[in-house]
Amino acid sequence: MEKAKKEKDNVSMRYLNLKTKPSENIAFASIIAALYCVLSLLIAFFPSLSIPFAIFLPLFSALVGTLCLPTYVFSFAIGSSLLCLGVSYFNVGEILFSVIPSILTGSFFGMLLKRKVQDELIIVLVSLLQMGLNYLAVFLLRNAFGLDPIDTFLKLFKVERTSRIDALIPSLLLTVSFLQTSLTNFLVGLLAMRLTLPETKCFSFPKTTLPILGLCSVFLTMSIGYFNLLFGSLFLVFSIYFAIVSVSLLLKEKRWWIYLLGGISLLLLFFLRTALLNHYQEGILLYSLFTLPLDFIALFSNLLKRRENDEIS
Repeated sequence: MEKAKKEKDNVSMRYLNLKTKPSENIAFASIIAALYCVLSLLIAFFPSLSIPFAIFLPLFSALVGTLCLPTYVFSFAIGSSLLCLGVSYFNVGEILFSVIPSILTGSFFGMLLKRKVQDELIIVLVSLLQMGLNYLAVFLLRNAFGLDPIDTFLKLFKVERTSRIDALIPSLLLTVSFLQTSLTNFLVGLLAMRLTLPETKCFSFPKTTLPILGLCSVFLTMSIGYFNLLFGSLFLVFSIYFAIVSVSLLLKEKRWWIYLLGGISLLLLFFLRTALLNHYQEGILLYSLFTLPLDFIALFSNLLKRRENDEIS
């Protein structure tokens, strides 16, 4: 029984290992490209599937980016995008807006992972690329085909399009990109732990960078957001992301005072937000204040840990 299980694991890992031979690269990339063609057809016939499919669409191309050689990754990204457009020509809008950006960002994600770029930086870069590709697709569809996928999306959820909604759409797309990329990072990360990736040197930033970026995002949210909801809401998404990442790293420390300070600060900020609602026109941006104590605590904890390490050494 154990022998059969071990043989099954060996077979599965044979398909999910680094591809070094041309035949291995071509075969694996072709299988994933065919899978994307099938998914594209399903989305083209049933557009509502693009929403649940969007969660894991980048995962498959991320495997190609991680396991295949760069030359084949580029060929896969271009070739599979063209194939998806070809097989789903009768519904180009859905493919340009959801499938092709996922193929390109997933491939980019895999290449960054192979280079051992820090996870936090990968998620930011890939999410920004995803949002940029979404807007490029919107521009192409509006001008070439007279289609507006954002308008279609709002109608699907019966949301009336207003100037306020238009200002919040970029932050919504960025949020979806963060969620999509974070899930891809989690799933591919589980696989990467079983792989021997090539040793490569890459830039890495100190742990204090994340809470500092979070504090800067809060400042930009509150200052720019007072005059411009669009940019303010974008910085709100960044402030929440950096706070979540900082806290996730903090929880590994298991220090009691972190939980105590965090709880007291969040309670005080709840009352502060209520008091500011009458003086700040965009109440939604005030949620960035809740990330302030998390960033400060993370920054203080990292500085304290650095000092302890310096004393030991």
